[in-house]
Amino acid sequence: MLTSEPIHLTDYLPTSLDDIIRSNRDHCRLALATAEELEQLSHSLKHGPASRHLVRWQILALHLTGNGKIRTTYHLVGHVRGTREPWMTSKVRAIDLNRRRVQTENSWYGLWGPAGRENDIDLRHVCATLNYWGLGPHFGVPELYF
Repeated sequence: MLTSEPIHLTDYLPTSLDDIIRSNRDHCRLALATAEELEQLSHSLKHGPASRHLVRWQILALHLTGNGKIRTTYHLVGHVRGTREPWMTSKVRAIDLNRRRVQTENSWYGLWGPAGRENDIDLRHVCATLNYWGLGPHFGVPELYF
């Protein structure tokens, strides 16, 4: 059925992390990692050259529920220092806030400057990443792509 109401892009784009997951919300939640979660990821990291340095960075927690169990993965998001390119990593394996380093499944990252706030996160890029990973359709993530 056609509607006479215009569709505005601002109605479609997410306005917060909580607004990214729009379907099956009882099976998926996206949030900033808590201090306790960051503590669990905390390890002393000494090796590996940083592939990128991120500014206005933050660690996201992706909580997936299935078969009565919650599985959480953590992902570093931010902007590449110097280019401002938005970035979201594979799963974080460890974080060393003292050395300002993060190790993911695939790379090492440097943390530049203080952690960002939620409103520093490029929500469109998070949507595109979740869609690229194949999670978007099931969880109603806005259809944004790279």
